[in-house]
Amino acid sequence: MQTLNSSPLTTAFGSYPNASLDSTPSITVFAPASAALLAALGTNSTLSASQANALVNAHTIVNTVAYSPLLIDGARFKTADGGYLAISASADGTILVNGASKIIKADSIIANGVVHIIDKVRGEFHTSYHATEPTSLTQHHIYSPYSSQPGLL
Repeated sequence: MQTLNSSPLTTAFGSYPNASLDSTPSITVFAPASAALLAALGTNSTLSASQANALVNAHTIVNTVAYSPLLIDGARFKTADGGYLAISASADGTILVNGASKIIKADSIIANGVVHIIDKVRGEFHTSYHATEPTSLTQHHIYSPYSSQPGLL
């Protein structure tokens, strides 16, 4: 995910590496823009290794390189964490992920696939952590998907 770390739009997301995805061929990443990720995390910007992996896996499709022509209305893709991303496309060319997150930059090529930058963090990612309290200096509470915080999908 080195390429994500070098883009100003995705530096925050790219800072959470996932070594298994770096070596996985044929991936599609729906990377939240840095502003969306930082808004979703609030002051809790440090994630544990397992939370960082969950974040990346919730936004990554494996075994499919889905360039924008494949992102048609009604398409559905299984993510690395077992969830799904549903695509909706409008006549004006706007592509939404799960009905709420807009693709703001499509088709950024990486060594093993493609990245689409989205304007919100996938809400399901937060479900696993909404009731947990920090247990160390490197593990922090993350907002609930039911939060009214900006940047949540």
